[in-house]
Amino acid sequence: MVQGPDGERDIADYLNHNLPTFYTVDCGSFEGCDYFDPPNPNITTFDASRIETVDWKTEGVDIESEIGDTPQQRSIHTYLRDRLLESDAQIIVYDHGSGELADFITFSIRDDDILVTLFHCKGSSARQSGERVGDMYELCGQAIKSAKWVSRSLMMQGLNRRSARGSAFLRGALEDFLALLTGELPLSLQIVLVQPGLSRAHVGPQTGSLLAAVDDFVRGGRCARIKVIASA
Repeated sequence: MVQGPDGERDIADYLNHNLPTFYTVDCGSFEGCDYFDPPNPNITTFDASRIETVDWKTEGVDIESEIGDTPQQRSIHTYLRDRLLESDAQIIVYDHGSGELADFITFSIRDDDILVTLFHCKGSSARQSGERVGDMYELCGQAIKSAKWVSRSLMMQGLNRRSARGSAFLRGALEDFLALLTGELPLSLQIVLVQPGLSRAHVGPQTGSLLAAVDDFVRGGRCARIKVIASA
């Protein structure tokens, strides 16, 4: 049995409605009957200067805590929530949980399109930042899986489903989201990876190649280039 927000469910029934994603060693993946090709390995390494850095200590963030504040420090989710609430995004959704589109989703109306940004967050595996490829693998897998949400119809289905399961609108409401996506403006998608355990100064060939491959994959799926938020 699996304990979920709506009570206990048989594990077979749970997996039928929350298909697990399996990743291959070359960053390909498959979910149910859907297979996603691995990124192109013959590309230049990711430009570390494109990584945004945050002084997590000054921000009062425990970089090992994805969720769960203490009296002394905020979690990564709390930091990002507070940051997004200070932004000009018209709609902000907190979608963390099994079957999520992303931890946070924002919708911003621009002159020629609607920018949908998916934020995937993970805690560091150590107190100090550095280059630990293991800290990035799951985030990169989530980015590859997320590229499909560039489809307007899939986005509507996914967020309708998640809203029914308790996803929280921190700004705006489901009706606002539906109004945006049923309008005429095209949809653009950007994926942001938040990992304080990654140090921009220490990005080497392994992490650089991994991020470059993911960046190439999502752009091939009509998404914007990935963004990374990490440590200095």
